[in-house]
Amino acid sequence: MKLPSPWMIGGDFNAIRRVSEKKGRSARISGMCDLLNGWFHRNHLMEPVFKGPKYTWSRGNLSKRLDRVICNEEWMMMNDEVEVFHLPKLNSDHRPVMANCRKNNFAPTGVKPFRFLAPWLTDERFQPFVENNWRCSLNYTTAVADFINKLGNWNKEIFGNIFKRKKELLARIGGIQLFLEKRHSRSLSKLESKLKRDLEKVLTQEEVLWFQKSRREWIACGDRNTTFFHQKAIERRR
Repeated sequence: MKLPSPWMIGGDFNAIRRVSEKKGRSARISGMCDLLNGWFHRNHLMEPVFKGPKYTWSRGNLSKRLDRVICNEEWMMMNDEVEVFHLPKLNSDHRPVMANCRKNNFAPTGVKPFRFLAPWLTDERFQPFVENNWRCSLNYTTAVADFINKLGNWNKEIFGNIFKRKKELLARIGGIQLFLEKRHSRSLSKLESKLKRDLEKVLTQEEVLWFQKSRREWIACGDRNTTFFHQKAIERRR
C-alpha cells in the first residue's frame, strides 16, 4: 500500500479540540468539535508545538484557539525541526500563525555599494541631518564622500534596520498581549497602542523600501520581473 504524500496545512479551523483551548463566556458549553477530533485520530494527524500566546482568536471576553498548523506523520518525519509561532494581533481578531520549516543560511559577502534609501525621507530627523551635515565649503566630490560616510553612520546608529525594528516591535507587542491574556493592565494596554502606532510607521517605511526595490528591479528586468511585484504585494498583505 502506497503511503500518502507528506502534507501540512494551517489556518482558521473555526473549532477547538480541547476544553483548555477556550476561555470566557459560559463554562458549561465546551465548544469542542468531535468531528475535528475524529478526523485527527482517524488519520493520525499531528500538531507541531507552537510558541506564543495560546489563544489565537478573541472577541469581548471570549478567547479560543481556532487557528493552528497540522500535518501528517510523513511530513513531520521529514520536517522534525519545524517551528510554529502565534504572532501578535494587529488589525484583526485573529492572530497570524507562521510555520518556519527551514533556516536561512545565506550570508551576504563583499562591500555593499552606497544606495539612497527612500524610507529615509519618511523620517522627520532626516532633513535636519542633511542641513547640518552637507558641507558646502568642500568641492562636490569631497562633499559627497564626506556626506555618504556620515549618512552611513546615521543610518546605522539613528535610523536603524527596518526589518530589525519591525521584528523587535512585533516581539514587544506579542509579549504584552501574552501578559494581557492573563491579567489586565491599563499601562500595558496604552503601551501596546503606542507600539502599534510605531509599527505602522515601520510598515510604511518597509512598503516604501519594497516599492523602491521593485522599481529598481523593473528598470533592470522589465516585464520579466512581474513575479517579484506579485510576491511583494502578497508579503505586504500578510
